[in-house]
Amino acid sequence: MKATKYKVTLYQRSGTYYASYTLPGQRKKAKSLKTKDPVEAEAKRIELETEINADLPADPSAVETAAAQPDTDKTFSEFAEWYLGWRKTNFPASQRNAVNKINAVMDHHFSLGAGSLCIHTDELEGQWHSTNYEIGDTLIFPALTVHQALPNLTEDRLRVSLDNRYQKLGDTLSEHMLEPHLNIFNNLTWEDVYKDWKTDDLKYYWENQDNRIIPRDLSYSEKGFSEALELAKAGDKRAHIAMNRAIQRDPNSPQAQAAREALTLA
Repeated sequence: MKATKYKVTLYQRSGTYYASYTLPGQRKKAKSLKTKDPVEAEAKRIELETEINADLPADPSAVETAAAQPDTDKTFSEFAEWYLGWRKTNFPASQRNAVNKINAVMDHHFSLGAGSLCIHTDELEGQWHSTNYEIGDTLIFPALTVHQALPNLTEDRLRVSLDNRYQKLGDTLSEHMLEPHLNIFNNLTWEDVYKDWKTDDLKYYWENQDNRIIPRDLSYSEKGFSEALELAKAGDKRAHIAMNRAIQRDPNSPQAQAAREALTLA
């Protein structure tokens, strides 16, 4: 047997960091860390997690899972076969196919992160899972999976990642997914992308596919921006950053005008 390490996770509400954790036999707890600084919040999270684990006995139901590591030269099919065998050996039958599906779309809120939207993770059940990623590692998950990155706590290094999105041929597409990524911010066109291509073979390949195209749904983005406007008027510094982004992105847009008014009232 080995002791379970009880995890403490971070989330934000109106810029303030909170810690979330669940102890044996108890409901999930949330604690305000009384800071909006990500570095200070991470330090307090580590301190709290260390304190919790020092006070708790080893979990007698924790199972030592010293399985052999997979051969890194395996094909994907071989790896999948290895993983299913490892899972069958190391997990009780009741947990082998356990999932945390909620069959719902969570309420979205303003965020400074990717997509400018987030959900309040304290409203979720279950536990976060992560690992120590290295250069070249790939994480694959369905589009509706709740996911986030931890703060970059280095003082002099950027963290760069690449997001790729895939779907089956013939599936419904939103019209903006057929344009260069983030082209609304930089006016990038496919002609710009294809300028130095040597052949035309793969240019506009989707035009030969039978995909149903639908208008982009901006309702979530509009809700997040409205929330950011109210926070900016109340003096929220993170919302001020969002307002300045909107102004720089397209100074003549209705959003930019609303952002200027919000900053004036702050």
